[in-house]
Amino acid sequence: MSMIRAHGLSLCLALVGGTLALGAEPPRLDPHARALTPDTLPVQQRQAVYLQLIENFVGWAEQSGRFVESDEFEPGGGYFDAAGSGVSWARGNSNLCLAYALLLDELPDRRRFSIHHIPRSQLEERLRATIRTLCLSNHNCTRHIPAKHKWGGPSWQPALETIGWAWAAHLREDELDADTRALAREVIRREADLLDKKIPSGKIGNTRSEDCCWNTALLAFAANQFADDPRAARWDELAKQWALNGVSTKPDARSDDVIDGRPLREWIVSENVHPDLTIENHGMWSVGYQCASQSFGEGALAYRAFGRPVPEAYARHAQRMWRDVTSALFLWDGDILFPHGQDWSWKTYSSIEYLCWQDACLGNRAAGAIESRALQMIHRRQCALGTGDLGAAVSPRLDFGNQTTKPKRWAFCYLMHKYFPGSGLVSFDEARRGAWGVHVYPHVKTAIHRTKEKCVSVAWHPRCQPIFVLPEGNTTFTDPPFFFPYDSQSGAASVTVETESPSKKKAKRPAAPVLQEAVATHDGRGMRVRYQRPWPGGVTQFVHVSSLPGEATVYCTAFRADRAATVAVGPLFPLRTAAPPGFEKPVRQYRGDRWLNMSDHVGFASADPLPAKIPADRFFMTDRKTYKVRPGEWFGRAALVVFARQPHERTAELSDRVRLLDGGAPQRFSLSFDDSRGTNVVDIDFGLP
Repeated sequence: MSMIRAHGLSLCLALVGGTLALGAEPPRLDPHARALTPDTLPVQQRQAVYLQLIENFVGWAEQSGRFVESDEFEPGGGYFDAAGSGVSWARGNSNLCLAYALLLDELPDRRRFSIHHIPRSQLEERLRATIRTLCLSNHNCTRHIPAKHKWGGPSWQPALETIGWAWAAHLREDELDADTRALAREVIRREADLLDKKIPSGKIGNTRSEDCCWNTALLAFAANQFADDPRAARWDELAKQWALNGVSTKPDARSDDVIDGRPLREWIVSENVHPDLTIENHGMWSVGYQCASQSFGEGALAYRAFGRPVPEAYARHAQRMWRDVTSALFLWDGDILFPHGQDWSWKTYSSIEYLCWQDACLGNRAAGAIESRALQMIHRRQCALGTGDLGAAVSPRLDFGNQTTKPKRWAFCYLMHKYFPGSGLVSFDEARRGAWGVHVYPHVKTAIHRTKEKCVSVAWHPRCQPIFVLPEGNTTFTDPPFFFPYDSQSGAASVTVETESPSKKKAKRPAAPVLQEAVATHDGRGMRVRYQRPWPGGVTQFVHVSSLPGEATVYCTAFRADRAATVAVGPLFPLRTAAPPGFEKPVRQYRGDRWLNMSDHVGFASADPLPAKIPADRFFMTDRKTYKVRPGEWFGRAALVVFARQPHERTAELSDRVRLLDGGAPQRFSLSFDDSRGTNVVDIDFGLP
């Protein structure tokens, strides 16, 4: 809320005709405007929600003064102050152009917009001024004006910076003046020309898939909007080649499969996807980039909107990637699992465009059911916050510039559903069955087990070893209790070693974990993962995770010293609960000596007593402990059973049945416990280093 202070009094500002005036509280969205339903929303309802999301966001952008009236490029001009985390100034402005244009184009009879009653003429003028500013600030424009803001190819992001406003200029072509249309045509064509360049090939930790995928969308748009241009055939060819190289595997370079009239090997000049179709970025499995092929929907849209057949290139590997990789990643709320920890904003459902593309363009109805969930969740979050944004005040990386990517994606989702109407729906229960089972991804060092009750994810990546046990279920969607954030320390440990002969050398980083096994168990309905991690100073940690077919997951760990030392081990198996803005709920904690339950949602039962004090929004199975160890000594053994979706009374009852059985050696033992399926005995054998 905006406030002014005079003579010690706080005076609220109210909006009148889109401007602030004294008198009352600024209007807010109805926090109950979105009642969650487990049913899959029909396409028309999804479109209506997308439009509402965009209108709410545009209202917030206008009310919060994000538009800058400026003569920097021409008298009476302006632009949005839209640079942010991972988003350039030009890209943020381009994103907003598409949001404004879609709103104006799809609601032609509306004279005022949002809860702030913003005049249509104001939105039209903002859009026109921003498109002109983006053209004049592009250094490839013949009328370029050198100033503070400058952008344009060749560089790594111009296609992203162009695609939004290019579509906006097309959607509002009849309402834009001739000079603005001419500027737009020139810059779009020049940026398309500059994509006739070397296609990059990825490397371990940083594939170049996303660069290729987002470049294809602009080329497709130029090839179709300017089909009479002599360069259109070349843009069309490049659009297909960038797309195919965005999902290129090593075998593709030798494939004789015919794609769009040519053998695949003639298209491929790169290797940007691992053989199992996983994709890395930021040095890890950053799963937002796993969904980079969502840009193929934008490319396909350009062909369909201009009445031309969609190239086969936009379906390459799409079905297999969904079946073998991405279907296992989407959770009960439509969000995507981050097995290595979250590297962008949390619970903003940024992969929704991938789901929409899969559904609208490829006929994947399971993806449509998950899209319906994600769409409802982000709308409810926006309504609960009340202003139209997604919670920048509580998430530093979710600044205004970063947030502009969301309405851009919502707009493309709307357009995909408009031009690829599809038919038929499936329930979420049916959709999620495709994810059940054990999924091992060796190239990104992750194993995932999905069941009706839970998602268990274990990573043995050098940067982190998060272990997630996430309860799932349809009732969880309609009444979200709380979430476990994607913390890169989830389920891990910290170890500090002081040897009897301390070295003066700088301490080394922990060595990469060594996988011992990641296998399916219980006839493929369960999973076991074992790995070991050497810590600087001569201590090795051994980790064993067994996920059973039902609600139970076992975590066991132990340490072995290679030399005499004093070893400090931080709290084992740390987890924290939290909720994104709009879903805050207090955690109800119940506990006994060896068990703890959070909100009748997840229970923990330990073989040893738990710490006496555990914060309400935290869990860990041991306090920080210090050990004096001898060479070859095993120490710090701990074992825990995690029960997904369990009442606290049941956790208390079962905790008495969790017991360790001696295996004849410190590194070998068994854990016996009960769950809803009966008595289980999990054998633990850490083996020798």
